[in-house]
Amino acid sequence: MFLYRILSVILFPFFKLYLNKRRKKGKEASDEVRFKERFGYASVERPVDKKVVWFHGASVGEVNSILSFADDFLIKYPSDAFVLITSNTVASAEMLSKKLNGKNNIIHQFVPIDDYFSVRRFLNHWKPDIGFFVDSDLWPNLLMMAKNRNVPLFLLNARITDKSYYSWLKLRWFIKKLLSAFKIIFAKSDDDMKKFSFLGGQNVLCFGNLKYSAEPFKYDQSEFDFMKSKISDRHIWLASSTHSGEDEFIIDSHIDVLKVYKDSLLILIPRHTNRLNEIIKSIERFDLKYAVRSKGEVISDDINVYVADTIGELGLFYSLSDIVFVGGSFVNIGGHNPIEPMQLKSIVITGPNYQNFQDMYDEMIEESIAFRVMNIRELSVLILRYMDDLNKVEKDNIINKAFDFVNDKAMVKEKICRELYDDLKRVFGK
Repeated sequence: MFLYRILSVILFPFFKLYLNKRRKKGKEASDEVRFKERFGYASVERPVDKKVVWFHGASVGEVNSILSFADDFLIKYPSDAFVLITSNTVASAEMLSKKLNGKNNIIHQFVPIDDYFSVRRFLNHWKPDIGFFVDSDLWPNLLMMAKNRNVPLFLLNARITDKSYYSWLKLRWFIKKLLSAFKIIFAKSDDDMKKFSFLGGQNVLCFGNLKYSAEPFKYDQSEFDFMKSKISDRHIWLASSTHSGEDEFIIDSHIDVLKVYKDSLLILIPRHTNRLNEIIKSIERFDLKYAVRSKGEVISDDINVYVADTIGELGLFYSLSDIVFVGGSFVNIGGHNPIEPMQLKSIVITGPNYQNFQDMYDEMIEESIAFRVMNIRELSVLILRYMDDLNKVEKDNIINKAFDFVNDKAMVKEKICRELYDDLKRVFGK
């Protein structure tokens, strides 16, 4: 760990150069004050009379899974708790800026790079009283320096891919030291629990996937009514969280759908909104008509593809479409969260690469409430099947079964809170 710390100091100029390159590409905050958060300079004062409850998640999915958890602290300790949420990405910051609008005692900061001085600056300012890391975004300096300051830390929804696991086995002594920072590791599955235990994690428990406890996405009802009036009774489907290299597969499938339902509409939601030009080029290759939400363009009758390239509106679009393909699964990204569309009553389809949510998808596919397709033709066939009114009863049964399934698993958060009772009492005194 000492060698890692020395290397982080030596390599700091390269970290800074790397972040500046990311900033030019729109992957870091453009605002100078917020960009400096990456070097541990806080943009908000720490409240002196509050206990700081710190949550960290890498990006949108991880952060969204802990929002209801964070809200619980503010409800249970309204006069004592101040929630600090850190993350790595601009997308998560934009999402939170909308969701936290008007909320007191909860803010977002970008996590500092894992350089000794940046982390020390961050911890000196915030002095967190308790910390929760989500998933697997683990930074050695950040963890060990917080542990050395006696900050009780917990790992929520802990997961580890097979690839990472075998890599970590080669550095087992280092990983064991890193995992020692956590008082309790709450694994998202039994398989993850076994892996973390073998790597040296102490007090590893499994109550299920915390993402099941996330609140359903909210949306503006008036905007829903407006969009519904524009779509009318057209046949629609949605592709969410798509990545580079995936859009043409999606659009090619839509060509097949258009051959059967000429009025059909594809709502395409990219994972990263800065890919708009790339997506437009893909659509134009197929000579389809499109509209772009960020440009204020509306859905007219001749629009074949609607590009919803805005932040924080997944709830709106999941509510509009009951057939959803979840992206990152036709390319080797590992898939994205199937719970979110299920909570808003949509059929979920994934491609073959869903290793980031392996246990979750495997169980859902086994229960016939989510569907895996291996190629674009299988995707086209499945979409057409559930667009057909003759299959409406079957589709509705699947949607309702999936909705019940995710709600039955939503008690994960409550089980974790019970396990944290003694630690929270030590922090808050009650």
